[in-house]
Amino acid sequence: MMKKRDWLMVISPLFGSWAVDQVSKAWASSYLYDLRFYGPFGFVLHHNPGAILGTFSSLPPILRIVSLSTAGAFLIFIYGAIQYLIPSRSMPLRVGMSLLLGGIIGNVTDRIRKGAVVDFLVIGSPALSTPAFNFADAIQWVGYLMVAYGLIRDGSLFWPDVNARRTLWINPAFQLKYCLT
Repeated sequence: MMKKRDWLMVISPLFGSWAVDQVSKAWASSYLYDLRFYGPFGFVLHHNPGAILGTFSSLPPILRIVSLSTAGAFLIFIYGAIQYLIPSRSMPLRVGMSLLLGGIIGNVTDRIRKGAVVDFLVIGSPALSTPAFNFADAIQWVGYLMVAYGLIRDGSLFWPDVNARRTLWINPAFQLKYCLT
């Protein structure tokens, strides 16, 4: 059973990651221009009008913004439904989903406000580096890892050992008839 304090621990990373992402993008927009490396980390200002690695950037701007923003709104709905339906406390899973959604909302906010996502981080060297990304992208990967860890750690709470679906044939006569139809 989730308590108010637990819900605060679940929701805070969503708003915290969104806020840190927006502050970091404002900083990057004000101070970064040319590519500069500091050890294995580089900084450069880049505006990505599309989604992951520039996909959808060839769509007309209004269609791109509406479709990607609609997808973000759909993810907010799915997040709320899953948070409500999860039968256990499973904090790594819940917090991971919050971090994941916080990063997504950070990028969707950029698309709505500016028509493009501000990317400014690279890893590598001047000769060989990753594509530019931002704090929201990085925090999403942390969220993915936490969700995977939560599902592995607490998987037995979601998929009990006596689950009838683990057998191939639950109702053989019906399943064969359905497949042949």
